[in-house]
Amino acid sequence: MSIKFYREITEENALEVYQDILQLSLLMEDADEKEYAVFTTISILLKDGNGCLFNVTNNDGQKIGYGAFSYGVKIKTLRRLYYFAIEPEFRALGLGLESLKKAIELEVSLDSGCSVACNPYLKPFYEQLGFVYCEKMKGSSGKDEIVMILSSLDGDKGCSILDNEISLISIDSNLAKYNAKNMRNSINKLLENT
Repeated sequence: MSIKFYREITEENALEVYQDILQLSLLMEDADEKEYAVFTTISILLKDGNGCLFNVTNNDGQKIGYGAFSYGVKIKTLRRLYYFAIEPEFRALGLGLESLKKAIELEVSLDSGCSVACNPYLKPFYEQLGFVYCEKMKGSSGKDEIVMILSSLDGDKGCSILDNEISLISIDSNLAKYNAKNMRNSINKLLENT
């Protein structure tokens, strides 16, 4: 299993990055995310240098998963797992846990920590990685979410580092839909030319 990180979109990697963002967007629809929101959020993170995208490849060279981290506002080494998804045919095999564990080992400093806001039913999954519950909140979709943190700090101290540290991206839905549609068209044109 290998993990490849992208911290920016360049002329050389644009096609692969946009294909990965699009695939992650489609996979996140299972979690009731809007495709355009995921696509736009990750594009903004990479454009502004405030995050990274990663893909996970199995030993056969197949991409089996995708994810994105954002960076802290003041503490740049703090991470937030913004999105993570495994291809449907590779789910329930333990590959999600193994993939995310490896991505965290490569990307996260436990002294700074990593947070995630997720559906409450995912709490046991993240607990297996060492995340601890911090609080309940309303997500951008209006649904209940929980915030968890993985940190070398104990309990409340770990949760307290999140105050004013996580940069949340606000998206104009009409503009985001327009941008995502244009990017899909651009990807299709790039694919036609290869």
